[in-house]
Order: sequence, then structure tokens, then C-alpha cells
Amino acid sequence: MDSNSACRYELRNKLGEGGFGEVYVALDKASNDYVAVKRVQMKVDEATVQNESKMLKECGSKYIVRYFDLVKVGNEVWIVMEYCHCGSIAHYLKSGNQLNEESIREIASCCLLGLLYLHNRNVIHRDVKPDNLFISENGVIKVGDFGLAVQLEHSCSRRDTTCGTSQYMAPEVYEGKTCLKSDVWSLGISVIEMAEGKNPFDGCTSAMVMNRVMNKEPPTLSSSKWSAEFVDFVRKCLVKDVANRSSVSELMNHPFVKDSVERLNDKGNSTLLLRMAESIGSVAESTGVSESVNVMNATVLNAVSGGEKRGSVSKANRVFQIADDNDLFEVDTKADRIEVMKGMCNDRDIDKLDLSACRNLVEWVVEEKCFQFVMELKMSGFACLESVAIGSECFTKGMGVFEMSHCDGLKSVRIGKGSFVHWSGFVLRDCGVEEVEIGDGCFVDCEKVVFEDLARLRTFHLGNEVFKGDERKENELVMQNLDELSELKGRMSALRNVKKVRLVNLPKLSVMVLRFAFVNVKVLEMENASLLENISPALQYYL
Repeated sequence: MDSNSACRYELRNKLGEGGFGEVYVALDKASNDYVAVKRVQMKVDEATVQNESKMLKECGSKYIVRYFDLVKVGNEVWIVMEYCHCGSIAHYLKSGNQLNEESIREIASCCLLGLLYLHNRNVIHRDVKPDNLFISENGVIKVGDFGLAVQLEHSCSRRDTTCGTSQYMAPEVYEGKTCLKSDVWSLGISVIEMAEGKNPFDGCTSAMVMNRVMNKEPPTLSSSKWSAEFVDFVRKCLVKDVANRSSVSELMNHPFVKDSVERLNDKGNSTLLLRMAESIGSVAESTGVSESVNVMNATVLNAVSGGEKRGSVSKANRVFQIADDNDLFEVDTKADRIEVMKGMCNDRDIDKLDLSACRNLVEWVVEEKCFQFVMELKMSGFACLESVAIGSECFTKGMGVFEMSHCDGLKSVRIGKGSFVHWSGFVLRDCGVEEVEIGDGCFVDCEKVVFEDLARLRTFHLGNEVFKGDERKENELVMQNLDELSELKGRMSALRNVKKVRLVNLPKLSVMVLRFAFVNVKVLEMENASLLENISPALQYYL
């Protein structure tokens, strides 16, 4: 890990700077993906950087920002991290947005889950604040900057007192006795800031803050504005005597967050936070401010909810809506657009879906959380079909095969996150499809994946763990006769456990981003596969 490693990262736009250094959006030239790079002025030796790099990269939780690399460049350390393009809670508030109590509950719950992960490893964050709480397009909050705040600041001369930000520092920190519960105090101050729109110590110098923290009563929330549970949660975070202050694990059972924490553990994300991320993406798109970063149109991958959200103009003239389960059995077979409303067709008896009579179908749109118990979906010979858009968390209970074939007019297939999780097969064959986008957590248990005879397919984007496969099974991937495919991108662990791979006739592939794919390949058949010909089953990472 020498300074030559820095050549891998091409610094682009500067995102900000603080007491420890500057943060940039950078292009990882090895993966063609965007990352965040924090440049920190610290004098550390090579062994230290290697040790901290190993520790940071081993940290893996959906509630903390992922660390990819640490590079020592002269007197600088470059900390290479996951780039959260939705920004921080601090930026969200500074943009004029307000947070209600329900949203703060979800944010606080994510923070607790992130801190629990760190604290279970005896890692103190030391700098919990809204600037370091990042909004993920996956519908969670990620705690960031813990590596800098905890593991590297021992080389900083200010470590004993002011590493961290004074407005969020606990009383014991000023005495040089930082502990795990110091993060709890910082969370309490952050939560007040989210609720009131400003820090309780705004306008104070560092000396004034220290005086108030050490000698005055802790800040509180007004019981006339906020629920008793919320006020009590903050009170338990801001106990001056660290011995009596609640720990993170104790706070997770507090009535203010208990149900939210359980829901996050069960579902894996927050609907409220998903909407927040989507609104940030929508504003950025409509105002033209969004930087062209984070590959694979991540918002789309994580929240496909019908064609309309992408700003497309419907070509349909005859629309049929399924707004009640009974409508499924009275479909207008001459409709050229069928829309399935959110939460429809989830009766256990609805385990089959047959659209074969709808031969005029041009667009099929399924909103989120539909068809939970359907066991198989096959669409073949739909000559007019152009677009299929399936929302998040659909077809979740079945274990069958998704198959689309002989649909020459088909242009796009988009599937939202968490759909078809346990389905065993995916087949897309002999269609005119030009783009395929499949969101995080879809087809995770898939055993056979076939993309074949798709002469017009240009882009193929997969979210986290799509087609991951059970490592105990002989999972198979076929990609064959994809004459125009130029872009193949997969997020974390997509295609991870495929064992048998056939890659034939992909002559135009020019952009490929695959993280942790193909790590268990046993049989590889390949011919005229352009960039994919660089793959060797012996490698552990394919970037």
C-alpha cells in the first residue's frame, strides 16, 4: 500500500473540508466506480496504515459507510470510502428541509444499529454528528467517518481533548476519558439538532460549549412540542454521569425507538428514509444539480415503482387498473396498458398469474408489494409489449421461474429492490430488450440465470446481491449472443456464487463494473466475450 496506489483514484469535485482534511468525489479507475476520498494530514508509518486499512475494510454493516482503501501519500492519508450521493442529514437540514418526529425516530434507530456494530467491536466513533450521518438510497442512514475519528487520530496532537467536534462532545471527553457511551451523548445532541433545526450550542465558542457541558444542566427538548417518549430518549442520552448514561444496546429497547429498530432488523430498511432518498434524487434530477456519480442509476435500481416515475410518456390508449384483487379476474384483454396498484393480489390463493390473453399489451406496470404468493411468471410471444416495470417487494413468497421470451418489441425491463428474492430461475431470451435494471436484493437465491439471443441489449445493471446464489448450490449463468451489450454493471455481491458460467458472443462490451462477482466459478466457457475474457476463476475479485 504505497503512494502509487493513489494513482488508482482520480480526484474530481471537492465535496467539503473540515478540521481533519478535504473530501473529494473520485473515480476509482480500476472499477470505473465513484468513491469518496478524504485527504488527511497525518504522520503515520506504513505499518500503521496497513493495520488500519485491514480493520476498516473488515467493517461491514448496512448502517455504516463502507471503507474500501487507505493509502499513504507523503504526509497524507487518503481514506477511500463509499460515496453516498444523497448527502448527509446536515446537508438535508441546511437545504431548508425539516424532520418530523417519525423521521427522527427512523434516523436515530439506524444510528443505534450502526453504533452497536462498532461498539460490539470496541470501536468508539468519537464524532457522531449530522454531518457524519449519510442518507443511503437503500432507505437507511449510514454512520460515517468512524475510521478517521477513532483509529487514526492517535497521530493527531489534539487527540486527548478536541478530536471530534466540540458542540457534540460529552463531559468525559474534556477530561480525556472518552468511552463507548461518549457516542451516546453525541447522538443526543445530534437528535436535538434534527428536531429543532439547530444545535443547542449554536453561537457558542468552544470555551463556552465546554463550560456549559461541564457546569450546566444538559440540553433538553420541550415536552410541549415533542412526545414524552422522545423527550425521555434524549434525556437518557444526555446524562452527564457516564456511569448512569444509557448504552447503545439499552437505548435500542427504549420505547421511542424499540419498534423502529425491530422493523429495521426485520425488513432491512425504512420506508420513510426510502422516500427521503427518492425526494433528494428527484430534486437533484429536476434542478439539474445532481452530479453524474454513483454508477447504475442507483435510485432507479433501488426504487422502481412504475414507468411514470422515470418521466416516460405512456403510449397506451386503453388502460386497465387492478385496484382490487377481483379486478385480476376481470382484466380487459384489449388493454394496451395494465397497472397493478400498490399492495394488490396478495391473497394466498393467488398463486398463478396468466396474462396470455392480453395480446395487445404494450406496458405492464406493477407497483410495490404485489403478487406475494405467485409461484411462476412466464410471458412469451407478446408482440406489442414494450415495457415491464415491477416495483419493490413484489413476488416475495414464491420460488419459481421468471421467464420472458419471444417479445421482439420489448425495450426495457426494470425490477425494484427486494422482489423475486427466493425465485430459482431467471430467463430473458429472444427479446428486443435494450436495457435491463434489477434492484438490490432481487433473485438472491437464483440457481439458473439466462440472458440469450438479445440482439439489441445495450445496458445491464444489477443491484446488490442480484443473482448472488447459494454458495452450496451449483448455480449457472448463461450470457450468449448479446451483440450490442456495451455496459455491464453489478453492485456488491451480484453474481457472487455462480459456479458454471457460459459467456459467448459479447463483442462490444466496453464498460464493466463487477464487485465480488464470480468468486466461486468452477466451470468457465468463453468465446468472443471482449472485456469478460479478462476473468479467471482463480481471482477473488473482478473489477
